[in-house]
Order: sequence, then C-alpha cells, then structure tokens
Amino acid sequence: MLLRKIVRIFSISLIFIFILASCAHTHIDWVDFIQYDYIKYVRNYENEMEGTPLTEDDLDKEYFTVKRKLSGVVNNPGYISKSGDAAYLDVGTQIYTIKGYDPDFRIAAFHDGQIILYEAYTNKWAEKGSELLDIKDRVESISVIEDKDEGHEKLTDIDDDSTVRRLVDMIVEAPVDDSENIGDEQYYFLTFHLNDGTIISRYYDIGGGILARGIKLPEEFREIIEERCGR
Repeated sequence: MLLRKIVRIFSISLIFIFILASCAHTHIDWVDFIQYDYIKYVRNYENEMEGTPLTEDDLDKEYFTVKRKLSGVVNNPGYISKSGDAAYLDVGTQIYTIKGYDPDFRIAAFHDGQIILYEAYTNKWAEKGSELLDIKDRVESISVIEDKDEGHEKLTDIDDDSTVRRLVDMIVEAPVDDSENIGDEQYYFLTFHLNDGTIISRYYDIGGGILARGIKLPEEFREIIEERCGR
C-alpha cells in the first residue's frame, strides 16, 4: 500500500532524502503534500486505489493557491516547509474545500487531469482528534490490517454501528500531541470506510496507543480492537 510508505516517511520527517553518489548533489524525493498555515496535508493514495474518487460536484469553494512548487526546485534537506508550499503542484494551482468537510481535514486540487484528495496529517494547533479527523457520524466500518515484514493481513472488519460509533467517539475526543509518533514495534493499519464511499487509512501503534499522527487513544480502544481481532 502506498500510504504505508507515506506514513513511514512522515514518521521520520516531511521528506525522504536520497543522497546520490556525488556529494555535491542531494536529490529529494518529496512526499506529495501541501502546507497551508500550520497544517500539512498529504495525498490520500488509498482512496484513489480503493475508495470513491472525488468529482467536481464534491468541490465547494476556492481556498488558496500554491505559492511554491518544491520538487525539482528545492534540494536542501534542511528546508522547512512554509504555508503555500506544495511538493508537486504547480505554482498558482487552486486548492478547493470539499463539501461537507472541515478544510482543516480535507482539501482537493486538480492535477494531471484528476482531482486529488489531500488530508491533514499534522496540525500543530490541534488539541483533539476531531481537529485532525473530521469523521464523526461518517464511518460505516473499520478494517483492521496487520502490517508485517512480509506484507499485510486483514484481521477483521468492524461494522456493527455501536462499536464503530464508540471507536470513532474515542478518536475524535482523544487529545493530540504532535510530538507523539507511531513506534517501530507492533502496529495495525486502520482503514475507515466513510458513508460517502471515500476511505481514510492511518497507522495505529498498539503499544503506544497512538493513531497517526499524535492522537493519543485510551486503553479501551486497544482492548476493543484486540478483542475483535481475536487477540
């Protein structure tokens, strides 16, 4: 899954750097992201592969435009991204809000003939999970996938309304600490299937109780997930 790579990249830094043979040249392979004010958004590849793609009817208002395209221009590994930066979108690209969603969570842009969905990954001012994931009353089911060195294994689909509602309530009410990240030990990949056909995927650190990025979930959340997985 492409998002698996993206989350791991973001768990270390905003960029994944390849140092080429020549020490005089550094090539940066950027994560596909946009920054606006204090929020960094990343491209939702998972929805492109498995969810319902956005259409023009889903777009609402013009939000902002891209000020700087970083790919092919910025090769300084110490560069700190700024509001208006985008990895691959051209300067002047219009960014749109999406109908029914908080723009602090989801935005969209036209690129290469398609509408690209971006979702907040970091928000330094977020205090609750709802400020990173605008999913209350939207989730129909949750897939739990175990991430192993040899690949992925789906463990279960949680689709009964009461359990889904309880898990989502814990997420949106949970405190956020942007400095907290997923660990390197056991974690699950949680995919949230929304009632508009789109999906959201996030890593969940079982031991640390952290849902990427920085959402600090209670022990009850882990207990429900583990019980449903037969652990």
